[in-house]
Amino acid sequence: MLKEQYLNLSEPLQYEISRCNFKDFQKLDGTEAFRNSFNAFIEQFGHMSDRTGVFDTIPWRETPELILELIRNFEIDKDKTNHKIKYQDVKLSGMSGWLFRIFYKRARLFYVFREKYSSLYTYTLMLFRVYFLAISDRMVAQGLLDSREDIYFLQEEEILNYIRDDNTGKQLKQRIQLRREEMDHCKDAIIQKSFLEIHLLLLLESLSRNWLEHPRHAAITLENKGNTRHW
Repeated sequence: MLKEQYLNLSEPLQYEISRCNFKDFQKLDGTEAFRNSFNAFIEQFGHMSDRTGVFDTIPWRETPELILELIRNFEIDKDKTNHKIKYQDVKLSGMSGWLFRIFYKRARLFYVFREKYSSLYTYTLMLFRVYFLAISDRMVAQGLLDSREDIYFLQEEEILNYIRDDNTGKQLKQRIQLRREEMDHCKDAIIQKSFLEIHLLLLLESLSRNWLEHPRHAAITLENKGNTRHW
């Protein structure tokens, strides 16, 4: 654990780390083991961020000094106890136990699949971010954008058209300004629930009500042109 490695450093070294910038930290004598572990962490997880999977979010590898500060200020809660129900705490037998084990193992398996896919997606997305920002820097130098972050207001096809023909970039500032104004106009808008969400909530409410009224024979009652059907 990085925090534990940091605490194993002498107090003078901890003090030096708190005072120096990140470049000086990389050259600080006596911190080789901690520094190698920190760099390995950035190498493996540097594509992640506070809002992982969002293209315009700055990844950890671009702000390593922030991660170092978080490690220094992190407090280990030694009295923390885990009150979560564990697999071995669930005592089921017979058919209930058999079904529980099947669904538990499948849920664990697909949870791993989901996390692997999410990690790979984020890693790939952040690779493209580097190239888009390089294009943005060129557009800023040509006066087509006011800042490198403006490229996030453009569609991929618009950026590709600029690469094919520089003349297409002359109208980009106006488009970006228009989209900024649209976002500012809609920032306080309340998103209505979709048709599916509304009917799903009604279905869950119906299930709960039928279960409370008939716990042994819960049924979903559907009205179909005045005829009642039970499923």
